[in-house]
Amino acid sequence: MSRPLVVQKYGGTSVGSIERIQEVARRVAARAGSERLIVVGSTHDPEERLAVQAFLAVAADDAGLRLCLAPRHLNRCGTIEADLRGMGVAVVRRSRLPASGRRWTNAREIVLLDTMGELAAGYELASVVIMGGTFAPIGGHNLLEPAAAGRPVLFGPHVGQWKAIAEELAAAGGAVGITDDAGLGRALRSLLADDATRRRMGEAARAYVRSQQGATDRTMRVVARVLEQGPVSGAVPIRTVDRPAGVADWLWQAGAWTDAAKLALAPAAWLYGTFMAIRRAWYRRGWLAVERLPARVISVGNVTVGGSGKTPVVMAMAGLIASTGRTVGVVTRGYRGVRSEDPLLVSDGRSIRATVEEAGDEAILLARRLNGVPVAVGRNRAAAGLLLSQGAGPDVVIMDDGFQHLALHRDLNLLVIDGARPGLDQRLLPCGPLRESWSAVRDASAVIVVDRSGASAGDGPRLLLDRLKGLGFDGPLFLARMVASGLTAVPSGDPLPIASLTGTALAICSGIGHPESFRSVVARAGGRVVREWVYEDHHRYTDREVATMTREGRRSGATALVTTEKDAVKLGRAPGELPVVAVRMAVVIEPEAEWRRWLTLKGVLPGSSPSAVGPKPSAGTERPSESLCGPVIHPMAQIPDGRCLRGASA
Repeated sequence: MSRPLVVQKYGGTSVGSIERIQEVARRVAARAGSERLIVVGSTHDPEERLAVQAFLAVAADDAGLRLCLAPRHLNRCGTIEADLRGMGVAVVRRSRLPASGRRWTNAREIVLLDTMGELAAGYELASVVIMGGTFAPIGGHNLLEPAAAGRPVLFGPHVGQWKAIAEELAAAGGAVGITDDAGLGRALRSLLADDATRRRMGEAARAYVRSQQGATDRTMRVVARVLEQGPVSGAVPIRTVDRPAGVADWLWQAGAWTDAAKLALAPAAWLYGTFMAIRRAWYRRGWLAVERLPARVISVGNVTVGGSGKTPVVMAMAGLIASTGRTVGVVTRGYRGVRSEDPLLVSDGRSIRATVEEAGDEAILLARRLNGVPVAVGRNRAAAGLLLSQGAGPDVVIMDDGFQHLALHRDLNLLVIDGARPGLDQRLLPCGPLRESWSAVRDASAVIVVDRSGASAGDGPRLLLDRLKGLGFDGPLFLARMVASGLTAVPSGDPLPIASLTGTALAICSGIGHPESFRSVVARAGGRVVREWVYEDHHRYTDREVATMTREGRRSGATALVTTEKDAVKLGRAPGELPVVAVRMAVVIEPEAEWRRWLTLKGVLPGSSPSAVGPKPSAGTERPSESLCGPVIHPMAQIPDGRCLRGASA
């Protein structure tokens, strides 16, 4: 029989007594036995009710759980206490405890931390910390405090100014982001049931905080040395941002001035959303013409602006289909390409016939990476597809960025969602990053969630699936992991091992939708970034910019300039003072066996007759009955223990 937790009253707390509190907390935790404490820090309305609801659902099956709420503003304690008593729980104020403390044996007795300066000690006692201010739209709070205590952290979708730290902490394995209120209970249950996972997350959280410490000292040392002798090797990263207010970035941003500007654009967003909804409805009813290609067409697209990982998914799919012996081609719009003829054949599968200026960076990247796969660009994707279909055309055509291109019939409609930034709570253009309403998700055959961090997605896919089902989505969900598979020398194309970055001082540059993900990839590969340039997505590099980056990178102590594959196609052969290498990314779609099985059932891969399984129709066609193929197991993204998120359905 384990001892119950003792609710201990620590005296007045000052900065100098933090070590004493932590020592007391460790002693209390050591004798706590099997009881586990959940601490919810810096809460705002209505986060207390949300936390209690999630806690009671989990505690119903686990009598050893305890909950402590720490409101951000103590003048709310009376209101909070009344609200919680109305939910049928007892509330114990920390300030009313006896000096000796007392035993805490009732899970429905919740401690309200109504004193100042003791939350850090509470984090030391916790098994799991829920970060307040992230489930209410108030701008988030500091996730480093519970992470420094070595505790796993759960945070909500409203991280505000802490977005970069939240993403990096989650990527390091020390935290899990919850996309909606309903997912908090499930995330808690999953985490509390796995002691080893909590231990690993706590260690990862503390390690991340340690990796960020000492910034002030390092900065002052660098400043002093620069004043004396100029930039030196080992300096803290210097980040140069070009065009920081790019349209895509602005659409995702929040803030007083940004929100005011977006409010003024609200009528335009309403008109745009109405137009897009009517347009999709007319295609769905067959009132607008839909062209067909003499091949099976797979659309890969999204509903948000900015990078979501569509092109890597297209490359992974094309490689998989080609490996089975079927011929495949790719059509894309050729964004920012300036060409005298449209559509344009970029590659016949053997040689590249267009320049990056004509075709755009993504099309050239596809042509370089996909040997034996023809690529065409065009504003009219059907016309571009016909270029590929001349003669012995491909068996399958993949349409990149085609979710809104409804004029071409597609046999499969794949919706790609960025797992770190799904955008479910965002607004329509021009007030937000949504190309159209999320109600369009019901036209998706499957959803692919892209995980850029390389870490386990935890309960994220399950929570996302719940939201999508509420919007009418009824297909499978898969997880696409992006992994650095190697390096490519620029412009020679010679392969290099990714281990070449380990322990090396590097300058990096990127012009992509998620520069922070690229920075994280380089860091996970062991590279030490001493200088960074960030450009707008699809940026066109000049020879002068390349020369400047290599020169300044060398002066900062870098031994190479590292960039993305998409950026590498635009760096050309500009001379520089540093060697240039590109990180080669690979995509693994999981669970792989179920992904292959689903594509086979849909007739994309050999092994099943396409007519035996009616594919999910594109907009403009009737939805066929799936009863023709009998019971089908819908594969879903797996959670860590390998179980599917969804079982069999008809």
